[in-house]
Amino acid sequence: MVQNTRLSESHIPWLTFILLTILFFLIIGHDFTFPLREQVDASAEMFEEMIQEGNPLRRISLAVLVLLAMSLLIFPKKQRWQPDLILSGLIIFLIVWSIASTLWSEDQMLTLRRLSVFAAFWLTTTALALRFPILQLPYFALFSATIFLVIGLATEIATGTFTPFLKEYRFMGTIHPNVQGENCALLFLSTLILSVNRTTRRKYFIILCLIALVFLIFSKSRTSFVSALLAVLIFFIIAKPWDFKKIIILCGLSGLVLVLGFIILNLTNEGITTVYSGVNLGRDIYDLDTLNGRLRIWNLCLTYVSQQPLLGYGYDSFWTVNNIVQLSSVVGWGLKSAHCAYIELLLSVGIIGAVIFLSMIGYGVYQSFKRWRAVPDNAGYGFIFLILIFYLLQGLLESRLGQMGYGVFLILWGLSHLALIKTNETV
Repeated sequence: MVQNTRLSESHIPWLTFILLTILFFLIIGHDFTFPLREQVDASAEMFEEMIQEGNPLRRISLAVLVLLAMSLLIFPKKQRWQPDLILSGLIIFLIVWSIASTLWSEDQMLTLRRLSVFAAFWLTTTALALRFPILQLPYFALFSATIFLVIGLATEIATGTFTPFLKEYRFMGTIHPNVQGENCALLFLSTLILSVNRTTRRKYFIILCLIALVFLIFSKSRTSFVSALLAVLIFFIIAKPWDFKKIIILCGLSGLVLVLGFIILNLTNEGITTVYSGVNLGRDIYDLDTLNGRLRIWNLCLTYVSQQPLLGYGYDSFWTVNNIVQLSSVVGWGLKSAHCAYIELLLSVGIIGAVIFLSMIGYGVYQSFKRWRAVPDNAGYGFIFLILIFYLLQGLLESRLGQMGYGVFLILWGLSHLALIKTNETV
């Protein structure tokens, strides 16, 4: 039975949404002075200081997150659940393997700190999955991503740094432009799936979707931009495999978005720049043949992977102070990421852990799309599918799929729901 749209929208847990948004604002590390920084990328010394001292506000926020999870678990809704044995088994195996990695970690205290975040995220997302219907997931992503976007825009306007038509400009707001681009991509995907599946307020979802796309372009986050468009294309091609007319129209619209985006980003006082600059989203082109230095980083990281291929260096613990200093001195800038989620997983939990993790994600892709096809009016499953595809694509050039963050929190929420099949669910 398909649940009534108006009923589901009128029961949005606003207090939970607001609290989670505030907590993730602090956990992510939003900073109102970010647009005024001369250099947005941290140095090796800054990374070293962050690892050694940690972030008190982040620790407090994580503690509150755990308290929220416990309060939701204490007063659960009276519902019958039947676990998906495959997905539940993969999740348990990953958790056990990650905890066991403490035994061979080079920095056990760092591993335990990262595992505490890992545990807090899983506990909270499990509680959310048990408490709320899956339709709340895209609504939460819409709400929180909109708040982050509005705060970021207001910050840039207040500081006089909102200059979108200058060639060197990148929209960042209160966070790194690549993270802001990821946030805009999540807003774009959530509003898109809600506009497709919802019958009420559709025009508002479409407007917000277009706004998210514009600011995603302004962030000049090329990986998030392309990954979001490809995720949408893949979703609709699979959803309507024989509707060639709609596929052609969708591809044409995507191409139009790309062209308009390139033109908008390259309008300077001197006119439109070269095609190569347009394809690069208006950013300066340097070292393009090595993916802006990524190939060098990957080669360096893979030498470490080859030394401990099966086990890795402990859950999210490869980037110790010594490794940060050593690798940063080689590449010439502050380095605390492999810039590839798959290499990051190998460094973290080795081949065994990476296979478990990717199997979990792959099975989640299959189940989310299967359920979306079975209940096409439910935007929740469609959103899970979209963000899983988005992060799998983004993971080719970024590391966030292999690290605990806002986007991974949304993924874990979706996977927790898929792992606990509610037998009496009215979606």
